Amino acid sequence: MRLSTVALSLATAGTLVAAQPHRHHHRHADRHNAAKRAPAPVLIEAGWVTVTTVTVTQTPGAAAPSVHPTEAPKPNIEAASVADTSPAAPSSSAPAKSDSAPKSDAAPQAGSGSGSGSGSAGSYTGVDKDFPDGQIDCSHFPSDYGAVAVDWAGLGGWSGTQDVGNNYANGKAGDKCKDNTMCSYSCPPGYLKTQWPKDQPASGASVGGLKCEGGKLKLTNPSLSTKLCMKGVGGISVSNKVGKGVAVCRTDYPGNEAQTVPATYDINASSYELGTPDQKGYFFWKGSQTSAQYYINAAGVPIEEGCQWNVEASNKGNFAPINIGASQDNGLRWLSIHPTEYFKSELGFNIRIKGDSVSDECYYEHPKICQGGNCKTLGEKGCGCTVSSKGDATYEFY
Repeated sequence: MRLSTVALSLATAGTLVAAQPHRHHHRHADRHNAAKRAPAPVLIEAGWVTVTTVTVTQTPGAAAPSVHPTEAPKPNIEAASVADTSPAAPSSSAPAKSDSAPKSDAAPQAGSGSGSGSGSAGSYTGVDKDFPDGQIDCSHFPSDYGAVAVDWAGLGGWSGTQDVGNNYANGKAGDKCKDNTMCSYSCPPGYLKTQWPKDQPASGASVGGLKCEGGKLKLTNPSLSTKLCMKGVGGISVSNKVGKGVAVCRTDYPGNEAQTVPATYDINASSYELGTPDQKGYFFWKGSQTSAQYYINAAGVPIEEGCQWNVEASNKGNFAPINIGASQDNGLRWLSIHPTEYFKSELGFNIRIKGDSVSDECYYEHPKICQGGNCKTLGEKGCGCTVSSKGDATYEFY
């Protein structure tokens, strides 16, 4: 197994763009045995490309991937780790290029066509309410405080669970949020989870959510927020012109890192805002800033099937062919399109980034991902671009 970083010079020196592939590792070695290779992340920074290659081990149907670098396990490829080698970089800080619980009637079911597709709190209940720390039973999924149930995960609405006393082992369908367990959750479109413990496992695995302690749900990051969900910085959205619904699924990070968090719960939404973190105000992995990563399923795949850890033959979830990234840092919004290992499975539609003064062309037209109109420069390695934080950008599916 290996973790390597290679710096390459690009012909277009001075162009400031950033590819943000799914750049986080997760280690649960005892649960995975079939070796797979993760996509090679590409960070493009003012004429320099940094390529990081990792080897992933996973078992089809398992709850989350596992990566075994040569040295200490570094679980989250979302974490930025690029030296500032370019004079055109905005600052010396390199951006990441990267169970039968009651539910509120107002919380829509994924794929049902209900709920807000615009990124506002809309019909989601309690998103602006402070969570009553240590007062809610662990058997109660907190949809009345903004969390949105991910029922298809089979965890009582939770997007993932991690057993603190068992090396943070990931829960499986049928498990519940119980004592000494981290219980993670999804938020409305355009919103981000606020809870994760600042003290993360020494193994390098990421952990997130509320903690069930003494039968009650406890906040794990009240210094960030006493609400369960917070609005992302906005400015990055999806426009679907395919004519069919597309399941766009974010990794539950920090957490079990499975693709269980839908970008929207309305499969037929034509446009909606992506939950986009401000890198300096969100989760840091070992001091490194992180970004949001979304897997793009083929048109017509239901959210319930696309937004979960899947098996290879499915071409869904973690086996979907394309990944996109979203974050903000140093006055710029960072976007990217990147192939997963399973890029050979055709998505069935194209993706391009459009927006206010986009720094460079970045688009996917099967079987190529193209940078600056040149599909040979990066080939199947991914592409990225930026827009000012005062502007807007859109991933257009067409």
